[in-house]
Amino acid sequence: MAVAGSGSRAPGAGRASGRRRPVFDPSSLKILAVSSPWLPSFELCHLACGRALRCRDLPQAASHLFTTRDVDARPGSPEAAAAWERIAAAIGTSSSRILRAHQVHGRAVLIARLNGVPYPAPGSVDADVLVSDDPSVALAVRVADCVPVLIADARLGVVAAIHAGWRGTAARAACAGVEALAGAFGSRPGDLHAAIGPSIGPAAYEVGEEVRAAFDAAGHGRLSLARWFSTGPRGRPHLDVWQANADQLTDAGVPAARIACARACTASHPEWFFSHRGQGAHAGRLVAAIRAFRPAG
Repeated sequence: MAVAGSGSRAPGAGRASGRRRPVFDPSSLKILAVSSPWLPSFELCHLACGRALRCRDLPQAASHLFTTRDVDARPGSPEAAAAWERIAAAIGTSSSRILRAHQVHGRAVLIARLNGVPYPAPGSVDADVLVSDDPSVALAVRVADCVPVLIADARLGVVAAIHAGWRGTAARAACAGVEALAGAFGSRPGDLHAAIGPSIGPAAYEVGEEVRAAFDAAGHGRLSLARWFSTGPRGRPHLDVWQANADQLTDAGVPAARIACARACTASHPEWFFSHRGQGAHAGRLVAAIRAFRPAG
């Protein structure tokens, strides 16, 4: 196990806009194909942890899931211990083999190596990016509006789980995940598959001018800022963390065709998801978890 901070890199040039977005249908929790670049899409599954989303592209690379409000993993919740047991059963391991960090809205990396040093106790290490080559261990991040990103490399059997709120997105946490897989295990970015799970969408994510200023100060270019920020109906900035994280993954070398985004807004669908923006400080916590498969051969 190791913890590392990753250096920043400037994002690539702006990309052409005008793409049509898939439509989230909460009645079936599926993505309806609407000339979307986000392929493959997500599907609703009924697992030991209740209803959960899975990306159709990742099952060949890793066991994974994005929970709904059927389980609450909020620290201190009376349901948390049972929630982790149910999540472990759904992903094929034990709750003692789910690795999770103390999330601090940054880009520090926790590396869990097969046959390495013992893994830390849950929440005892500050990190927002977790990577591993150990198929007995599931990596997990908790969210309640922030962006969960899961990455898998089927060739090498290595995975990453990333927590990216607006601060983590400004710090390029998604890039840190790709860089950590490459640096720790030799992953080639072009071999990776990434899934961006339920999180707050741009229509609901009104932010202050200081957020845009923080992205500017972090070195994101003018074209990226224009792509990620818009002006909402109240004249305040709105941030598209879905697009920002997808763009950062492509900047890091992940092919756009291998990036899937659920585009399911946690703030707009309280019947399905927990949302800090919608429900306040006592909102429950969703979980995104991933466990590597052993590579073939």
